[in-house]
Amino acid sequence: MKMKRKGIIGVLSVATLALAGLALLPSTPTFAATTSSSNVTVRLTVLPSGESVVIRFPSDGDTFATDKITIKKDYTSARTLETKIIYTDENGVTTTYNVPVENVADPHGNPTNGTSESELDITAITGGRYGDYKIITTVNGLPSTEDVINFSYRAVKITDNGTDPSTNNPKVNIEHGPRVDHITVQIYDENGNPVLPNPITIPTPDTTGGHGGTTPWTVPLDGLNLKDGKYQIVTTAYDNGGNILDRNTKYWVKYTSKKTPSVPETGGSVFAGTNFTSADFISTSLAIFFVATFFAIMVLKRNRKSQRRS
Repeated sequence: MKMKRKGIIGVLSVATLALAGLALLPSTPTFAATTSSSNVTVRLTVLPSGESVVIRFPSDGDTFATDKITIKKDYTSARTLETKIIYTDENGVTTTYNVPVENVADPHGNPTNGTSESELDITAITGGRYGDYKIITTVNGLPSTEDVINFSYRAVKITDNGTDPSTNNPKVNIEHGPRVDHITVQIYDENGNPVLPNPITIPTPDTTGGHGGTTPWTVPLDGLNLKDGKYQIVTTAYDNGGNILDRNTKYWVKYTSKKTPSVPETGGSVFAGTNFTSADFISTSLAIFFVATFFAIMVLKRNRKSQRRS
């Protein structure tokens, strides 16, 4: 009789374990998507006599790490184009630099319509001063025709370069200007806390014959036990004598840690490496439960009959 009871208990235990296994099935992950958009406004003033100019490039608000910048302008009814560069330092002091006048009249001195393209050499004009700049261009010396754009010239500019698939670490391109020998980098979380034990030094070799270059860099976040989120790269640029050229170039990156597939605390599924799916597991567990329950009922009925006969 004790053996039969143990058998019933064993069968019911198997059924219970089969149902309990259903609770261990992984949940379905969810994902989020974001979108963004931007608008560009172009201003154009045309006088009754037809003079006008629009600076097509750079765009207002652009940032450059190269000291050679192409300027593109569209103009109408123009004989000359006058351009000046205004530099603003970190203390708000401005300096104006005049650029040679462009003669765009035809051979007979008549005004023309067209596109002008010239190169702005910041090192030649301003000595390569890093900071904020303004380009102002007029037609035929008329102040009312001026077009204005603002841009920044920095020792370092950081751009996106994808993600390392093996670690999920962000990858960036570090563009750097002339005379930048190396940079130091610290990384901060969204609360302003540094996440690197010490700043990292990154060499920045010149790759453009004296006008700076580009250095690829993988941001080392995977070994720091960080939460998923946004992190800010902050750089300081130095020349080969250790003098600071520019500081506080900032760039945000997104980081999502590389997730390890979760496994039960028992050390892993007995079905790992097989073709046994979740659906198979559910149906098999239910079948075991019903079969075990059926045999348990049959054993109980047989025991009752035996007791009546005795």
